[in-house]
Amino acid sequence: MPSSRRLLRSLEALPSQLTGSRYVCTNCRWQSLPRTRNLISIPSRRYNSSDNLPFSEKVRRKLWGTDNPPGLKDPYGGESMLERRARELRESREEVKESEPQETSDEYAQVVEEGNSEPMGDYTPAATWDGLEHVGSLGEWWEKPATEVDRFDAFMRREKITNDDDILAVLHQAMVELKSPLFSEELPSSTEPETSSFEVSPPANTEFLNIPFGSPDLKFAYLKRVSQLTGHLIPDQELASMSKLSSVQTYLIRASTPKPTKLAEQLIAEGVFDGIPNVKIYQRRQTPIDREMETGQWKVIEEELIKRGLPVTGRKEA
Repeated sequence: MPSSRRLLRSLEALPSQLTGSRYVCTNCRWQSLPRTRNLISIPSRRYNSSDNLPFSEKVRRKLWGTDNPPGLKDPYGGESMLERRARELRESREEVKESEPQETSDEYAQVVEEGNSEPMGDYTPAATWDGLEHVGSLGEWWEKPATEVDRFDAFMRREKITNDDDILAVLHQAMVELKSPLFSEELPSSTEPETSSFEVSPPANTEFLNIPFGSPDLKFAYLKRVSQLTGHLIPDQELASMSKLSSVQTYLIRASTPKPTKLAEQLIAEGVFDGIPNVKIYQRRQTPIDREMETGQWKVIEEELIKRGLPVTGRKEA
């Protein structure tokens, strides 16, 4: 009993000594506390060691309010959308590979059976092609002179008319041919001789451009003849807006106007930067894919993207 009383007194005096001492550091104080706390048996808190549920499962049970929540046990542990797409693509390729040899083998077996069913008789395979039936050309046909059969007459002019006066002359000539009784039954199928300038001079009076197309037959015949003489093919979407000859002239002038030259094309044609080693002109904007193609690494990158089921150029399918 005396020893226990002295122990209790020392324990009671320990906090006052620790707080009263000004020159004792914190580490020394904490090192001395466990030695005294071991003398007294402190009841330890017991935890349920049998419950080894992960934190996500505990949260799911609390959210649903039951020990058996619906859904997957691990909703974030399944395969992703890209992995599932790659797996489906891989399975479809394997099915195709498995089906192809079977079909070819069945066809080969069927051909063999059909060949074996017919009696061969006294068949002797040919060693040369003398006397055998020849299909196709006998060779060197390109060296032979052209015949009447090889002649090709184009429907339209190969060289398109771009001069405004020539276009006006063509429009006037086509209308004269349609109105003339000499060409009322059938228009000539041959084209005019191709020259740098149209032979017919443009008319001085342009009032004929206000003539409307009275019937679809007249419109079809007129546009056919104009296309044949000018070399410009009139698209179908422009036919509905053409009600007069002036609208045909407007379209032909717009179609014959040359497109503006791009800056890159102009610089390449002039060749101003040809002698500079660190300057290169491209027709379009260069992307990272173009730079990878120059170094030769794009094939490897594309193969890996396809293998992993990822989009190659930002699309769903490569």
